[in-house]
Amino acid sequence: MPEHLAQQLSYIQDELMMMKVDSLISETDEADDLIATLTQKVALKGKNVTIVSTDKGFLSMLNEHINVYDYFNKRYLDKAYVLEKFNVAPEQLVDFWTLTGDSTNKIPGVAGIGQVTAASLLNEYGTLSAITAAEDLKASMAKKLEEHTDTIELSSKLLTLKDDIPLGFNLKDIRYQ
Repeated sequence: MPEHLAQQLSYIQDELMMMKVDSLISETDEADDLIATLTQKVALKGKNVTIVSTDKGFLSMLNEHINVYDYFNKRYLDKAYVLEKFNVAPEQLVDFWTLTGDSTNKIPGVAGIGQVTAASLLNEYGTLSAITAAEDLKASMAKKLEEHTDTIELSSKLLTLKDDIPLGFNLKDIRYQ
């Protein structure tokens, strides 16, 4: 975050609070993980949630109750968008980016595996776990995956949104009136 913006956060929060718009702050968790946790808790109650963000990491959460809206381009990023852009389903995106890497978040992928290969593997096997356990992979592909086991584990962990952060309050307490 730019320093000049960071210095204004408490002022911005105070102004929003005067408009009865509260905010959450965590010293230990990332904002995207807080958003994922709130989203998941609301969606599990059968309620619809729209995340307004250009952060592609939220696309892995898309389902019947969770939408992502790109405010700048004035469009919903839905399952069809994910399929067209990445050629995998939303629930496969973390595995996809684990294989390909994610340069915007400085996450390395498996050297020699690009988007086409990753999508092909995921469409054939379903998940990264199934790919790494497959007995019928080409020897060269199996070797790449084996040589990058540590990278795969770390990248997957970094790309997976935490959606189970203990919030310490009831969602009804923050419901917009």
